[in-house]
Amino acid sequence: MKPFFRSRWTRWVLLPVLLLSIVLFVAGVVLSRIVKAKAIAALEEKNGTLEDLHVNLFQRAVTVDGLAWTATSPDTSKIPNHIAVKRLRMSGIHVLAWLIHKDITVDKIELTEGDATYSVEKAVKKDSARRSSLDAAPPSPFKMFSVGELVLKNVKATIHIDSLQTVSGDASITLTALQFDPAQGKRDLSALKIKSVQADFTSVQLSSKLYITKISSVHLNSAKGKLSLDSISLTPKYGRYAFARKVGRQTDRFTLRIPEIALEGLVFNPLNDSTVVSSVHIVSARLHVFRDKRFPFVKHHNVPLPVAMIRKFPFALQIDSVKISNARIVYEEFPEKGFHTGQVEFDDLNATLTHVDNRDSSAQGKATLVASAKLMGKGLITSTFLLPYGKQQSYRAEGHVRNLPLPALNRAMENMAFVNIVSGKLSDLYFDFYYNDDHSKGSILVNYENLKINGLTKEKQSHASEFKTWLINLFIKNDKDKTVSEAKRLGVIDFERDKRKAIFNLWWKSLLSGLKSSVLDGPAKKEKETGRKKKD
Repeated sequence: MKPFFRSRWTRWVLLPVLLLSIVLFVAGVVLSRIVKAKAIAALEEKNGTLEDLHVNLFQRAVTVDGLAWTATSPDTSKIPNHIAVKRLRMSGIHVLAWLIHKDITVDKIELTEGDATYSVEKAVKKDSARRSSLDAAPPSPFKMFSVGELVLKNVKATIHIDSLQTVSGDASITLTALQFDPAQGKRDLSALKIKSVQADFTSVQLSSKLYITKISSVHLNSAKGKLSLDSISLTPKYGRYAFARKVGRQTDRFTLRIPEIALEGLVFNPLNDSTVVSSVHIVSARLHVFRDKRFPFVKHHNVPLPVAMIRKFPFALQIDSVKISNARIVYEEFPEKGFHTGQVEFDDLNATLTHVDNRDSSAQGKATLVASAKLMGKGLITSTFLLPYGKQQSYRAEGHVRNLPLPALNRAMENMAFVNIVSGKLSDLYFDFYYNDDHSKGSILVNYENLKINGLTKEKQSHASEFKTWLINLFIKNDKDKTVSEAKRLGVIDFERDKRKAIFNLWWKSLLSGLKSSVLDGPAKKEKETGRKKKD
């Protein structure tokens, strides 16, 4: 029997294969040189560079090394767009799809170790102008762009939104079954279709005029519907008092730390521009809010109530539940006429918000917020807020404050109200009120005992004022416990909303309205807080 490599059949099979391989290899080398020369020449004209390019006809692949490009612009003040790639490889290129159908089809594109800088141009204000510019654009040279798998590894990206806002971070992204129709892309987002996205972003930073936001890492897996963010921080660029001076008016200054935010059941549908989330979990958030009320309160627009606010979102949003665990919120304020700051603290805050839907307008539909916290680390607050979707329906707030030693409020009362609570215990405070965009109405029922208050002088080093103390205790009853009739412990909530302020102001001022009515033992008076009738 003849050896395998000596057989006539073997020679007839291997010889053409060998010759074809040699031809493809030589053609690949020659084609690589030709394409590389043309690519370098084309890039040089566009302010780009290229180190090496190789064409592999066996794998229908193109590998590019050391690719860089920087956009030229007559505006020297603008940061130019720039991209640099260590290696770019496209494999499984379908030549026949291009020759027959003018479709660009690639099995895999892999980009390794690059950096990119992009400056966002100002959007055209009028839709008609945008449409005309798109219609005037030259037609695309291809009909469809398809990639089986697009992989970006270790890409450093920076986006300049304007001279004051910058987003940066490191990204590794894998997209599967990506398709783009350039003709449809002129009209809507449905032109881009992606089967799944898996992405990891690290060292993410957003710098704006007043804040720096940092996120240690972001993980997205669209196939599993999961998104997680780790170590989120929001840090003001200016100190507590310099912040308001920089803004030039009274405003809240936020400092925020969140170890983890996790989303599950995440589904985004670009066809109807909607986002659905099964659950959001925010763990151990720490929020500090500071306001300097010595600056003027200037706001020329109204703040909508929660449902009206989410209806303004440009996309449909549905969230089954949002859960906040073990949060802490501190509100600190420098009073308009005072010398030191006062603060209110909410510890061990836990809350659940269910059925968020910004497209629901039914009479039965509503979101529900249930929350609990320790006021000043002592008294327990439990509350339920109903947020109806029917436009003619009123919101509702109901809850209790229990077992609060009233001297714990002195950190707020001494510097903001110039009173010192010597003794007293709030056994229970029950509130129940309805509200809308104009006003709130309801009731408050108190149960406290042994309340003694000293009035303080309005000085930097304040001390007890005998006259002010006598006057306060003349109107305030020391005991309003269960030995006192419910009618005498009941207060009426009747408050006119200042539409320039957020929902928290309405909640707090509504409670204060009822508390004054009950504690002062006087007739209920409608509280008003408008810019024309009461100075902030």
